[in-house]
This record gives sequence, structure tokens and C-alpha cells, in this order.
Amino acid sequence: MLKFDYKNLDKKIDVHSVIKKYQKDVNKIIKDMNEGRGAGSHMLGWRNIDKLYPPREIKRIKECVNKWKKAGIKDLIIIAIGGSFVGTKAAVNMVNGLYGDPINIYFINNMSSNYMLQIANKLNKSQKKFGIICVSKSGTTLEPAIGFRIFRELLINNIGKDKSREFIICITDGSKGTLYNYAKAKGYTMFSVPDDIGGRFSTLSPVGIVPMAFAGLDIEKILQGAKKALTDLNTSDLYENSAYLYAVLRHYFYKNKNFPMEMILVYEPQLQMLAYQSQQLFAESEGKGHSSLYPVYAVLSTDLHSVGQYLQEGPRNFFETTIMIEKPQYDMKIKIDNNDDGLKYLNNKNLYDLTKKAFEGTVYAHHVDGGINNLIVTLSKADEYHYGYWFIWNSLAAVLSAYLLKHNPFDQPGVENYKKQMFSLLGKK
Repeated sequence: MLKFDYKNLDKKIDVHSVIKKYQKDVNKIIKDMNEGRGAGSHMLGWRNIDKLYPPREIKRIKECVNKWKKAGIKDLIIIAIGGSFVGTKAAVNMVNGLYGDPINIYFINNMSSNYMLQIANKLNKSQKKFGIICVSKSGTTLEPAIGFRIFRELLINNIGKDKSREFIICITDGSKGTLYNYAKAKGYTMFSVPDDIGGRFSTLSPVGIVPMAFAGLDIEKILQGAKKALTDLNTSDLYENSAYLYAVLRHYFYKNKNFPMEMILVYEPQLQMLAYQSQQLFAESEGKGHSSLYPVYAVLSTDLHSVGQYLQEGPRNFFETTIMIEKPQYDMKIKIDNNDDGLKYLNNKNLYDLTKKAFEGTVYAHHVDGGINNLIVTLSKADEYHYGYWFIWNSLAAVLSAYLLKHNPFDQPGVENYKKQMFSLLGKK
């Protein structure tokens, strides 16, 4: 399932004393949140999985997937930004790996002319027909709006306005907004984003679940994992709830140890987006009032040859959180009959053994030799069930982290600043 290890901490840190110090405050915060008194606590819809997905909704999603399969759709454009895109890509990469998607998936999450036109040119060379899933609660965020226009027009030019309707899905507000009005007028298939779920917490809503289904993921297993996490973590007891303990230790490092930064580490390239999602979840939830940790991430062992020197001997102004997979989807035994390349010592070892030893060696080097505090999150497998479980675990941790800093976990007022200036410079009235 999910294991949380905090053994690799400074010997002066007594976790039992930390728990005793925080428990009363955590109890009050969680009680207030559950009873609707916490800031933004009306945005907790992501915890109600059964309400989100009655059986008819799961059936509807599967019918849409099967329809596109029968039509021979081999290319999928997913248009989204921020939390509307990060979770989907994190889950798809974690489960399918970087090269195991059953169809070609292109994420449109920026306004780069180079990026979008390269994808458009590639689609024109491969085939004319492709699918579009556009995710935008309002329809006014510029990145998805311009991306939707470009690829919608390309699809219409390729197969015609009437036929294109069959291969466009809009995930937006259920009753209002620019995208809702446009999609309804054009007759596009629509799924609703609930009012009580915000962007970075929307991964298990149709925002993430619908495109995950088209990417070949078993969405029911994702939801099962999420529901199990909600059951396991339905307590404010820090000895029983490792997500809340993680939040408490993050706050302790920031406030008591004066660490301004958390380094999130993964050892599998397919988990890079998982680290990125964790970064986004914490950065947007608690990055307010000029008072919060700065979460950054690295992919090891690759980045041990770039930022590894800084981690080992640079300023001691951070702690590490490592996310590991206990059992990989694929592995192979190394067979070496001679020592021509000096690798005979690896004979009969599994390839993943090398990764595990790199991880163990790094933890030792950083903690024992480098004096770095290291928290370790281990998932049993990189599958749908464990993604669903991890998402809930990490989301609960992010919410409590923000509340401990006295921030609203569910808003992001600072994001609007760049939009205001950008629209002004573009001449929007």
C-alpha cells in the first residue's frame, strides 16, 4: 500500500515530542474543516467519491471511450492547464510508463507556437482524425482557450464540422461559463466539474478521470484506491494518519528548523510528473503571505550528476522527501559471463536492484554523511489503485500543511496577477 518512513531524521528530533506538540492543533483544524468552519472548507467535494461517480457516470465514460476506439482514434489531444493537467499526466505516466500508452497522447498545457504547431504538423502527417478533450472550468483561461481553438479548427478542417462533434469532449462547469455555453451550442459531449472542487484537487473528478479512461487506465481501480485512503485516513490521530504526520513534519522543518525548501525526489522517470504534481499541490495550497516552504523536485539517479553536488555539500537549508516504488512493473535479470567491462559483480542481479541500491546509498550519503533529514514515501506498486491512494494521501497532507500556516488551502489569488497584466498587454477589454 503506502508506507511513510521518518527514521532518517536528525537524532535530536524526537517525533513523539513533535506529535505531542501538534496533536491538539491538528485535532481542532480537522474538526473545523469537517464541520465547515475552515477557510475554503466548502471545496472538499473531492473527498466524496461515491457522489462524483454513480454507476451511470462510469458507464457513460466507458461508452465514450469505446465509441472512439471503434472509430479508430489513435491520437488524443488533452487541453488543460495547472491542476487540470498535472494529475492526469502524473497518473498516466505512473501507470503506463513513458512509452506504454495505448494511443498517442499530446498534452496542450502552454501557448508555445513551436510546441503546438509541431504537434499539429505531426497529426496532419499521421492521419486526419483525432480526439480532443478540453478541460477548463470557465473557458476563459487563455492557455486552454487558444489551444482548443487551434486544434478544434484543425479537426474541423480535416473531417468537417458535423463529423468533428463526435470527437470533441469538453469538461467544464455544469451550468454556466464561456466553454459551457460554447460546447452546449455546438453539441459537444460534456462532463461537469463540480462547484465544490478546485483545480489542483480535481484529479479524481471528470477533469482527470475522463482523460485517464481514454489513456487506457482502469478508472474504477483508481477510485477504489482513493476510497481506501479516505477510509484509512479518516482520523486526526497523528500516530494513525501518516498524511497528517507528513504535513506536521513539513511544518516543523519550516518553522522550527528554519528550512525554506523541500526537495522531492523520485528514482523512476515515470514518476517525474508525480513529483511535479506534489510540487504544484503544495506550492499553490500554501504559497501565500510570503510564508511557506518552497517545494522543488529532482529525478534520481540522473540528477545526482547535476544537483547531486549541491544536495551533498551545499547549504543545509532543505529536507528531502523521497517517493519510491517497492515493485516495478518491469524488471530483468542481468547476465554477465565475463568481466571485459568490469561489471561481473552485477551478475544475476535484477536491474531494479541497481536502482534500490542507488536509493539506499543516496539516503545514507545524504543523511549520515550530509546531515540531511529524509522522509520516505513508498508505494507498493505503480498501478491505478496506488495512484488513487497516493493522490488522496498527498491532498490531505497539503490541506493540513496550508491550515497549519493559517492559509486557505483551496485558493490561489496570486495566479490571477499575471493573467491581469497579460490580458492588459494583449489589449483585452
